[in-house]
This record gives sequence, C-alpha cells and structure tokens, in this order.
Amino acid sequence: MSELNEQQVALISAYIKQHGIAQNTLHDDLLDHVCTSIERQMDEGKSFEAAFEQTIKLFGPGGLKQVQQQTFELLTEMNENMKKVASFSIGIVLSIYTFLSIVALFLFGRNVNSDTNVLKNVNFEIS
Repeated sequence: MSELNEQQVALISAYIKQHGIAQNTLHDDLLDHVCTSIERQMDEGKSFEAAFEQTIKLFGPGGLKQVQQQTFELLTEMNENMKKVASFSIGIVLSIYTFLSIVALFLFGRNVNSDTNVLKNVNFEIS
C-alpha cells in the first residue's frame, strides 16, 4: 500500500485549513479520509497530484466548506434531539413519580398516621 510522505500530508493539511475548516476534530477526520483516498488511488497507479485532484472533486461543488456546514447542521440537530429526549425522559419520570406519590397518599396516607398513634400508645403501655 502506498504511503504519503510528510510533505504530502502537510500539503493536504494546509489545503484543508485554507478552505475554511475551523474545527480541529473535523480537520483531522478530513485529513485522514483524504489521505486514505489518495493512498488507495496511488495503489491503483495514479500520481499523487491526480489522486489529490480526484479526491477533492469527490467533495462536490461546495467542497470542504459544504462538508463543514453539513457536519455543523447534523451536530446541531443531534444536540436538539438529545435535548428533546432528555426533556421527554425527565417528564415521564416526574409524571410517574407524581402518580405514585398520589397513589401512595390515597392508599397509605391516613393509615400511616393512625398506625403511628397506635405505636405511641403501645410504647406508653410498655414503659
């Protein structure tokens, strides 16, 4: 398998940065994907330059900026979905807790007080 040298990796990294990829994690992921794609194409006999050009074309007309924008939108959507799930879960838990508290109040609320009075009387009689 072909392996890119440090200068080629630096060139790809600079290209990614020049095209507005601001997030470090996204930069690193893109760098890995681009390098892997170029290495694969070089294994098939293409030159570094031809493989680089072909790989960049795969990102479409919007290029790397579009990838960053789509990644940001997906992360925002995931964050919003997680907030909705968390809110829904908390609502369910609080509803169940409220329901069980009301049931416990109706079933045991009056008996607890009367049982306590009975126990107090028993303690006085024993003493």
